[in-house]
Amino acid sequence: MFNKLFATFLCLLGISSVIAQNNSLLWSVSRNGLKDTSYIYGTIHMMCEADFEMKTKVKQAFNKSDQLFLEIDMDDQKELKIMMASVNGEKPLTDILTPEQQKKLDEKLQADLGMNLQGVNGYSLNTIASLFTINSLSCEQIKSYEQEFMTMAENNEMELLGLEKVAFQFECLNKSSSVEKTFSDIFETDTDALMDSIMSLYKAEYFDGLEAFFGQSDYMDANSREWLLEKRNNNWVKRMPKIMKKKPTFFAVGAAHMLGDIGLIAQLKALGYTVSPIF
Repeated sequence: MFNKLFATFLCLLGISSVIAQNNSLLWSVSRNGLKDTSYIYGTIHMMCEADFEMKTKVKQAFNKSDQLFLEIDMDDQKELKIMMASVNGEKPLTDILTPEQQKKLDEKLQADLGMNLQGVNGYSLNTIASLFTINSLSCEQIKSYEQEFMTMAENNEMELLGLEKVAFQFECLNKSSSVEKTFSDIFETDTDALMDSIMSLYKAEYFDGLEAFFGQSDYMDANSREWLLEKRNNNWVKRMPKIMKKKPTFFAVGAAHMLGDIGLIAQLKALGYTVSPIF
């Protein structure tokens, strides 16, 4: 399904490439009372090292900024402890899954990850789903834009802050999907094809293509969109004007948060800011 969708998007992009105006993952935010320009960069939270690239335009925008905002403050030890604790579920998997589901998951864990259900019984089902996603990258060395930006901020002696708290992020994650849907997605989603499609669009900076892809209901239903994107985006946009007015800021958030009518780009434009792609 995802391969077919991706092929369709590539055709559409090929047809519209001459008139496409938004194809960048780096955007500037200016005017509307701002003394200095701030920047928003859309990330993928993890990728194979071979696919990772820090473009010159991103480095230049970063070096013009005085502070770095990630989704959460990765420099806050209290927040990191909460993050580590959130790996575990409120109940063991054997308490929330039927015997048939336990058997099916145990078989997949052994086949794909060389693990068994007993060894991960304390993990949340969302954590298990993440393990399968990481495994789908099919590479030994994984890179993170967030980690790279943290290193750059340290080198530049920039302050690192977060747009939200870890507890709220995981609350949204838990409310975005039921146990039944998360379990079903683990087995029914072609994760390899999904990641390949997203990565191809991302590396090409096809903003319009990513917007079309993430807008598909097959990828994210209304409840997931509300909790993973809309509620969080709305909270961030309320904070961003004050943050940008204080200092020129480099925001690095998951690329999906920038897209569509509920995305940061559209919402900041609606507030009167000049928000422009940087090519």
